Amino acid sequence: MDLGLGERELLYLGEKALLVFHGRPPLLENLGFVFPPLPYAFVLVLRSPLVGAAAIGGVLLCALLVWMRHSPLDGYTRGLALLVAATPPGLWLLTQSPRMALLTGALLASFVWLRRYCATHATLHLFLFGLTSSAIFLAAYEAVMLIPFMVLPLLREPRGMREKAAILTTALTPSAFMVGGWAYLNWIFLGDPWAFLAGWKTALAESAASPPGLEAGLRHAALFVRTHALALTPWLLATVDMLRRRPGCWPTTLALLATPAAWVILQGTLGTPANATALPLFWACAVVSHGTPDCAACTLGTPRTLLPLSLAVAFFWTWGTSLVDDTQPLYRALHGLPAPSTWSSTQNLVATLRAEAGTVLLDDVRLFPVVYLEGRPERFLLPYEYEFESAVRTPALFARFVLVDSLGDDRITRVHPLARIGMLQGYFLRARYGHLLLYERQRSAAPLPALFSPPNR
Repeated sequence: MDLGLGERELLYLGEKALLVFHGRPPLLENLGFVFPPLPYAFVLVLRSPLVGAAAIGGVLLCALLVWMRHSPLDGYTRGLALLVAATPPGLWLLTQSPRMALLTGALLASFVWLRRYCATHATLHLFLFGLTSSAIFLAAYEAVMLIPFMVLPLLREPRGMREKAAILTTALTPSAFMVGGWAYLNWIFLGDPWAFLAGWKTALAESAASPPGLEAGLRHAALFVRTHALALTPWLLATVDMLRRRPGCWPTTLALLATPAAWVILQGTLGTPANATALPLFWACAVVSHGTPDCAACTLGTPRTLLPLSLAVAFFWTWGTSLVDDTQPLYRALHGLPAPSTWSSTQNLVATLRAEAGTVLLDDVRLFPVVYLEGRPERFLLPYEYEFESAVRTPALFARFVLVDSLGDDRITRVHPLARIGMLQGYFLRARYGHLLLYERQRSAAPLPALFSPPNR
């Protein structure tokens, strides 16, 4: 399997799915309960992260088509909205980033139901808004901070305090239930109710991208707008249009258009700056702001031709400009340019392991790509297994191979710090694959007697 353009997120989901079905023992809790659960639903049902990501993208695209069919948008705008989905950032979102794709879908669905409630005051629409907004947390943990911001339009309702409290309770209870339920599962299985807040970012190497803080978030947001100004034209025009000429739809439209900007600021504040893959969220919010039926009567401050024109500008700019970020390998591949494999060293390591027999000891917090690409999780001794701690202290008694990351900090290198530089007692350095070091047990280091050795070692 060639995953030269694959995202670490997909390999992480794939490795956890393998442990669920083929772990020792195969249990649902082998998921780890630290990655947002909504992407797991597709991966576990389809048993493939690649197929799962494609299914998520397909569902999102079909939902967009159904929504546009019933919207007041003209044919040119609908066609160009689909074209911008075929840009490198759009294709990356639909095929490589299930978490961001689900977040985009949940945000847009939430605003559709929020607008319908503000227009009809039907309790069913408010309840559906609460359900869809709770899916935001299940898609991306940090995005739960956007939900209180989204319900601000509800505070402008001309009602008493008791009525507003009832409205907010209905809108926010599903999200609070989801957060509390997931914290409870983390407490039961991991001993820390808030382990999920940082665990998955550590695995995906996102937590140390940049220093966190609100000032850093605002600075990154300004840099993001300056870097992608032309691609943001649809969103900028929609924002100006809303502020100048659409006072009747101002509250919900403001929340809708401000959400992608708040997301970029939030990512920068948390030290995980957003890149060009966030552009589809801006485009989608701009299109939805012009195409919701309850706002069709609002006067557009800009000519209707400017929205499709701005979408065309975004389409040609993203295709004609080299995006130096996560979409770069995909961009080069779509243009027929050579795109070096991101996982060439890992794939060479996996080829070596497949040619040999024996147990491999590793900490899959950062080395999960090896487990997924090898495809046989039962041959790995991993942290979720009971004998892992004993194996880390005396690896020669449990495993033929030990794999460490010379640039990482895991449970093996904490006990054996010299393993980062090629020295591990009872082992010799078999090979080096980039920053991955593969050790093989020396013949003089005898394993446990058969009576005491773990099964299938």
